[in-house]
Amino acid sequence: MEGINNYQTSIRFTTAWATLSAYMSVKSKFLFKHRRSRTLLPRHTLFACFLSFSKAFQPLVAQETAFPCDWINPVGHEINSDGHLLLKDNTTQTIYELTPDSSDQKAVVSIDQKTVVLFGPSSETQLYNLDKNSCTLIASIPVKTEYATFSQSGDQLFLLHSKTWRDISLTSYETQTGLPVSSRKVSSRANALTLNSNDSLVGISSGSLIKLMDATNLKTAKVFWEEKKQMHVVFSPVKPMQVASATPDGTIQIRDLQQDALLAEIKAHGEAINTLQFDPTGEFIFIQDEKYNLSVWDISNEKEALYRKNVEGNLVFDGSESIHWREGTELVTQGLSELTNSVQLDSGNSSLFPLENELPGFVFFPQPLVDWRPETGIQFGVSTSFSFFPKSLRKYPPAILPSSIVPKITYGPDGKQIFTSIESEVYSANGWNFNNKLKYNIRARNFYFGIGNLARRDDRVRYSNTVFSLKGDVIKHLNRALKVGLGYTIRHDSPLEFEENEAISEPGKAGGWLVGGGPVVQIDFRDDFVFPTKGSFLDTRLYFYNKSLGSNFQYKEALLDYRKYVPIRVGKIPKVLAFQAYSHLTFGRDVPFYQLPHITSDRLLRGMWRNLYIDRQSAYVQTEYRSYFSPSDTRFGYVLFLGAGDVADSFLKDWQPDIKLVYGAGYRQQLVPKLRLDFRIDFAISNEGDFGIFGGVGVAF
Repeated sequence: MEGINNYQTSIRFTTAWATLSAYMSVKSKFLFKHRRSRTLLPRHTLFACFLSFSKAFQPLVAQETAFPCDWINPVGHEINSDGHLLLKDNTTQTIYELTPDSSDQKAVVSIDQKTVVLFGPSSETQLYNLDKNSCTLIASIPVKTEYATFSQSGDQLFLLHSKTWRDISLTSYETQTGLPVSSRKVSSRANALTLNSNDSLVGISSGSLIKLMDATNLKTAKVFWEEKKQMHVVFSPVKPMQVASATPDGTIQIRDLQQDALLAEIKAHGEAINTLQFDPTGEFIFIQDEKYNLSVWDISNEKEALYRKNVEGNLVFDGSESIHWREGTELVTQGLSELTNSVQLDSGNSSLFPLENELPGFVFFPQPLVDWRPETGIQFGVSTSFSFFPKSLRKYPPAILPSSIVPKITYGPDGKQIFTSIESEVYSANGWNFNNKLKYNIRARNFYFGIGNLARRDDRVRYSNTVFSLKGDVIKHLNRALKVGLGYTIRHDSPLEFEENEAISEPGKAGGWLVGGGPVVQIDFRDDFVFPTKGSFLDTRLYFYNKSLGSNFQYKEALLDYRKYVPIRVGKIPKVLAFQAYSHLTFGRDVPFYQLPHITSDRLLRGMWRNLYIDRQSAYVQTEYRSYFSPSDTRFGYVLFLGAGDVADSFLKDWQPDIKLVYGAGYRQQLVPKLRLDFRIDFAISNEGDFGIFGGVGVAF
C-alpha cells in the first residue's frame, strides 16, 4: 500500500482543480477496490473518485482521478444487490469493484471501456469518461433513468427515462458530449433495453411485444407480438436478428426475428428470471433467477453447461474469454472454453426444447358482443373462441389450421329475442375436417321484402319464429390441393308470426323441417387458410332435399365459390388483391322463402339490408384490397372493397339484369399472436342508397 499512497500524493495537487467542475454536479461518490484475477483476496481500497473540493487539499487516503484503465468488456450491467460492479485491467489482470454510495444505483460500462453511466433513484444520470489517468464527468443529464445501454462502437448511449403512468422516453446521446441525438416516447411497460450487434436496431420488451427501432432516428422498424409477456430481452452479440427473452414463469425463449421464428425454449429451474445475457461469442446464455441460481446453457449443443448457487452479483466477461462473478464474499472466475467440457453441478429440473415444427397450443379469447340489425334491433351478449392445434404435424403442412370452437349467446330486448350458437371447425392430424354450426334462436325477428329485384325497403314486413339449425360438412384431404366430402343441413322452423296479416304464396310460412345434403369437392391452392395472400380456392356443392329424409320441402341446390389472391409487391407495406365469384342456384318450386339465395350478408355483398334481394338464383362478384397502416406493425390494417351482384328466377331464362353495386372500407385488427386471425368491421354503401356496418372475425372471403 506504500506505493499506492506515494502515487496518490504526487498527483493530488495537479488534479485538484480538475475535480472542481466534477464536484459541482456530482452528488454521489464511488470507490474502486481490487482483486487479483483467479485469486481470492481481502478487499483493499485503492482510489476514491469525486471527493469534494475541500478534501482535495487535505492529505489523501485515496484519489479519485487516477486509476489503471485499458478495461475489457464487463458488458455493463446493473450493480448487484450489495452494490458492486466488477471491472478488469487487461494489462495487470486486476479485477476492480466499483462501489457507489447507494446500492440502489446502477452502472453500465461501454464495451470499449471508455465510458460509464451511473443512474438510480435520483433525477440525475451521470456520464463519465474513463482513461488511464482520470475519471472525468462528461455530462450530468437531468433525467431519472430506468434502463441504459451503449452502442457496440461506444459512441452512443441509449436511455429509457422519465417514466410516467402512460409512457417513458427513449433517448440517444453522444457519449463524447452527452448531448441528445434522437428521442421518442414508448409504452411505460417497457422493461428492457438492448442494441443489436451491428448497432442498427434498438430493442425493448413491453408486455407481450418485442419492439425494434432504427438506432439512428428511433423510428419503429418492426413490432413482434408474442404469446407470452416478454422480459429482459437481449440481442445476441454476433447475430443481429437473434434475441433471447424471459417469460414470467421463468422460461427463456430464443428467437430469430428475421424469420419471426421461436428457435428454442429453455425451462431453467422454475424460478422467475432476474438477469439474462449472452456471452461475447453468442454460444452461451447466462441466466440468473430470483433465488440467485446461475444457469449457463450451451445453445448449439442444447444442454446445460454449468449450474451454480448463491451467485448474487453480476456477470463480467473479459478479453481473456473468462467470466467472473461473486458467490457471497468470494470472487469466482470461469473460462468460457471450459464450459463445453464442464460437469453439470446440481442441475435440478431444467430442460431445453427445440421448437422446430412446434405448433401453438391452446388459445382462449372471450369477447363481449354488441350488435345491431334493422330486423332485430340492438343485441347484447358474449362470445368465446377456443382455438387449438393438433399435437402433431399434419400430413400436408400447408393445410395447418387451428381448430376452433366458438359459443355465442346474445339477447335482443326488442321482442325478448335470444340467439345462441356454437360454431366448430376441427382439423385432425390425418387430414379430416369437421365443420359445424349449431344454432337455436328464440323469437328471432326477420324482414320479408318480397321476391326478386322489385323488392324495396319500404315494403318490408317483420315476422318472428323459433329456429333450430345444424349445418356443416365432413371433408377429407386426398392430397395437398384436392378435398372431397359430404355436406348437410338439418333445420326446423316454428310457424312464422307476421306482425301484419301478410298474404305470402311462397312455401315456408308454416315452418317445418328441412333435411338434405350432398357431395362437396374443393380444390385449394391457398398459401394460408386463415389469411391467404396468394393462390386460389374452388368450392363446389350439390345438395338434395327430399321428403324421404324427413324433410317437408323437396328441391335441389348448387353452390359454386371461386376465390383468387394476388400479392402486390410494390412498396414496403404488404398488400393483397382478393377476388371472389359466387353463385347460389336452386332448382324446384318447393323452396322455403327464408332459404332462397340472397346476395347480402356480412361476407357477401356488404352494404345492403339482409335478405333484401332474394330469389331462386343469385350471383355476385367482389374484390378487396388488403393492406396495413404501417410496414413495421402488421397488427392493424384496412381494406377497400367493391362488389356487384344480382338475383333472378333463372339466369338462363328471361333474365332482366338489375345489377346492384356496393363499395366501402373496413378496419382490421389481429386477435391472436402469431396467427393472422383478424377482427373486422366494414362500412359499406350501395347504389340503391343502402348503408351498412358489418363486423366479424376472419377475412370476408
